[in-house]
Amino acid sequence: MRIHRSIIAALVVLAALTSQRGAVAQDSRVEQARAELRKGVALLNAGDTERALEFFLRSRAIFPAKGNTLDAAICLDRLGRYDEALELYEEVVANFGSELDAENRVTVPQSMAALRTRVGSVRVSANVDGTVVIDGRARGKLPVETALRVMPGRHQVRVIRDGYETFEKDVDVTVGATISVDARLEPLQASGGLRVEDAALPDADVLVDGVVLGPAPWEGRLTPGVHVVSTRKGDSGSAPTLATVLQGQTTLTRLASSPLGPVLRLTVTPRTADLALNGVPLGKGRWEGPLPAGKYRLDASEDGYLPQSITFRQAVDSAPTDAETTLSLQVDESSPRWPHRASSHFVVGALLGYGVGPSLGSDAESVCPGSCSSHGVANGFLFGARLGYELPLRLAAELTVGHASLSNTVSRSVAAGSLQDGTPVTYELHDLLRLNAYLLGAGASFWQPIGHGWRIRSRLTMGVLAAESTDVLTGRAAAGSQTVPLGIPGAGNTLTSFPLFVMPEVGVEVPLGALRLGLKLGALFVASDGPVYPFGPATVPPACSAQQPNQVGCARDSAVLENERAFRPFGLFLPQLTADYTL
Repeated sequence: MRIHRSIIAALVVLAALTSQRGAVAQDSRVEQARAELRKGVALLNAGDTERALEFFLRSRAIFPAKGNTLDAAICLDRLGRYDEALELYEEVVANFGSELDAENRVTVPQSMAALRTRVGSVRVSANVDGTVVIDGRARGKLPVETALRVMPGRHQVRVIRDGYETFEKDVDVTVGATISVDARLEPLQASGGLRVEDAALPDADVLVDGVVLGPAPWEGRLTPGVHVVSTRKGDSGSAPTLATVLQGQTTLTRLASSPLGPVLRLTVTPRTADLALNGVPLGKGRWEGPLPAGKYRLDASEDGYLPQSITFRQAVDSAPTDAETTLSLQVDESSPRWPHRASSHFVVGALLGYGVGPSLGSDAESVCPGSCSSHGVANGFLFGARLGYELPLRLAAELTVGHASLSNTVSRSVAAGSLQDGTPVTYELHDLLRLNAYLLGAGASFWQPIGHGWRIRSRLTMGVLAAESTDVLTGRAAAGSQTVPLGIPGAGNTLTSFPLFVMPEVGVEVPLGALRLGLKLGALFVASDGPVYPFGPATVPPACSAQQPNQVGCARDSAVLENERAFRPFGLFLPQLTADYTL
């Protein structure tokens, strides 16, 4: 009897000690959770919602409570992650409802009611117990009594259980609707084995396809095929990697956990697009988690959109940041997914070009370089507006109006006869050539996507110029060492003509929403002759006498400048900046 009493007393003491140790451990966890909560509250008060959420979720992972759960729900609501916010609000009501104060008893139901108008639901049932995974995120173990909240759009629903074939189905969810999924899992008729080891962290949790299956080393039977595997424990873990399971064989995957960097937030628009990290699928729309140090490539893709990729480097010692890496996919307008986009639409645009070339094609320039002392470069600006009508086959019919202002200078020498004693008379001329033109053209363009929403566009525009040509012509007559000013009737007069032009171009365009900015390499070809300047006979001041017949003032009037054309067919190199807006 005494022995029995001693045993009973020892058991009572041991139970008391165990209870005391458990209370101490729980008190320690509560204090750790409170420390993380206080950090989150400070960040939230400072307006840093993203970072605050990170600390609230850390606090919940240590010890779920009313405070950290409610604060995390508020952050998710503010960040537009309405499905996750509603989940946590519901958990607050279910688990901590009695702890809510009078204000929260009013505000929490109001927030939940507002969120229900922004989300849909998926109700999952199955013939066996298993883990529900939606878009790569584990959402609980079956049976799940309540519907799972999701954002509107397409979602991938999977039910996973060791020894059974994974059930997978895509569902389209609309706001306010509940989609029911009845998963039928069949025992694996064909299976393979997978063993996961982590030499650096032997007891790390092993995640397969986003579900924790047990501590490392872990071994189990899976459906043959490719699976996503990683390990995680505390602040250490491995990057997601692919493991190929073969029927009837056991695949060994060795991982090496290392310190993890700050939490990364990777999102893609639209939220239904697939994300992959270094070729490893991460699910749809959004992924959040830490990664070991290294270089990574993030790929996003979805049918009907142009795929996009970025690379980034993760450092373990980098400071936490509230930045979110976001990829916005551009619609592939040629995809059959968008039949409504095949309809035609109008585009308005603007262009600014700089023309440069050897000449403006004038007769004054045609004597160069042989009889020129200097010859400038023809140059000037062209600006205009364009109205286009884009057709389904990447073709567009376009109307262009604009204005060009071009100029060039020439210094030249022209033989103009001789004096009585045979001394040659030369006109030393300076031409300031100006061509101002209003253009009206019609044309067509064709574009081809080259990735990330960028396009290559080629265009041909033809039309007519309303051109105004001017040659501000000055000069002097020279004979031997004598020079006198030269009079040129009609110099500086403006002539109007209507030559034809052709303007080809090719270049790239980058999207900014409905706006597209472009850089084009083009040319402007004037295809017809210009008018003849009305220059009269050139004259020198009358300073001539019978006693001095060899003075330059005795030079006779000359018609050598008559019939000079303002321009003949010429071309300019014309790089352009363009901006187009789709109506």
